[in-house]
Amino acid sequence: MPASASSGVTAVAPGLYFSMALRYGQVIAWGTNASGQLNIPDAALSGVSAIAAGFNTAFALKNGQVIAWGDNSHGLTNVPAEAASGVAAIAAGWNHALALKNGKVIAWGTNDYGQISVPTAATSGVTAIAANGNISMALKYPQGDVIVWGDGTYGLTNVPYVSSAQAIAAGVKNCAALSHDGHVVVWGDNTYGQTNVPVAATTGVTAIAVGNAHIMALRDQTIINWGDSTFGQTNVPPDLTSNVVAIADGWTHSLAIVGTLARVYWQAPNGVVAEWTVGRTGVPQFSRVLASPSSEWQLKAVGDFNGDGIEDFFWQRSSDGMMAIWMMNLDGTVRYAQSIFAVGDWELKAFASADNTGSFQMYFQKPDGTAAYWDVSPDAGPQAVVLGQMNNWKLRTAVNINKSASSKVYWQRPDGLTVSWWPPATVGQVNTWILRAAADMDGDGVADLLWQNSNGDVAMWFMKANGTPARVYNWGNAGVWRLCGAASARGINVQP
Repeated sequence: MPASASSGVTAVAPGLYFSMALRYGQVIAWGTNASGQLNIPDAALSGVSAIAAGFNTAFALKNGQVIAWGDNSHGLTNVPAEAASGVAAIAAGWNHALALKNGKVIAWGTNDYGQISVPTAATSGVTAIAANGNISMALKYPQGDVIVWGDGTYGLTNVPYVSSAQAIAAGVKNCAALSHDGHVVVWGDNTYGQTNVPVAATTGVTAIAVGNAHIMALRDQTIINWGDSTFGQTNVPPDLTSNVVAIADGWTHSLAIVGTLARVYWQAPNGVVAEWTVGRTGVPQFSRVLASPSSEWQLKAVGDFNGDGIEDFFWQRSSDGMMAIWMMNLDGTVRYAQSIFAVGDWELKAFASADNTGSFQMYFQKPDGTAAYWDVSPDAGPQAVVLGQMNNWKLRTAVNINKSASSKVYWQRPDGLTVSWWPPATVGQVNTWILRAAADMDGDGVADLLWQNSNGDVAMWFMKANGTPARVYNWGNAGVWRLCGAASARGINVQP
């Protein structure tokens, strides 16, 4: 495994005898190079949001366009024109590929088992796709409908009942789905006990993956493995007993990302701060209560101030605008606390974490609508930039995904119209919903959005690269708790 995959990885994809990883929008590949699948094209060296690996063909998704390289004996690198823009997700089987565009599945490659003969049910309303071997899968969420087509040798196209499926995974001899309550359902071949789901995987599971004849499930950031172990696939390494945030299964090997789940931070009127974790399925779980100052201090922003990969807290006192920063430890304790200075009626609105140069931005707005930000760099120090009088526009939040050169700043009008800079784009009209935070909640390199209504209801939007919602989750009512920040899912390294 290359050293470049030892940090910052957000996605992995195992092929036959090669593997792929995505790091800060750049594709990394290692293993056999029999068909040139390791010869990454220049287009896949930046700005990539998703990856997929076939038998000996590699795929990447960049700005809605599918890029393919490697083996073309089945026409896989001849990406259809329809998949040249607007694509939201990709998947690959042995010798066929899938793309998801506007709820419709696009397929190309070999069709010896009908795996690219997309059924009518998968031509609209699809929210997720999966492929492996000679099988294709599609999911319609929130209905929970699972659609399977292709090789029916092991009964894979005979989908059993799944209660409101929220995730799917395709294998060679098995398929799996994850029910709304975290119960794994497996069907197909049972030579190695693959369909005998262990008790530990009947509740609380947040992710699934299927290989040739072995199954993986992720629960409480630990791996549950069962099925064929001819090549040691079910022998989980000792350093993968905790902090696993993503899993993937190949023909004879498995991959996992060790890191941290996305986190959401809340504050109650008495000043107490709580943390939730959120997996890639969008289901939040209470994590812990954190230290907090007195109730006159409000948690205004969350971000990595010192570049150590741990989110720090930014506070502001309501009486005089005094700001303070808490640099945090991984266990949620305070490493260092420092008051900065009072800024009067300027309200701290957002913090955008350091980019590759070590700089960051802090955003402010006054009650009269005047907005400004501090641009802080290691060389020049802080520089104040006044954006001007923004009239009725409220600065809501800012985020820097994948350590890019510029931050994305979100604004909202009283009628709910929400826009982002930069580049300028309209997010949508949300009426009484207030945008509270933006972070990469599922590790796909795209900023997802968290909202809170005036009545306390909370919702999360998993976003596509084109700026439209891919999935919407309603989390219910938070009562008196104010959603005040979020931290992106973070990969530390890949473990094979």
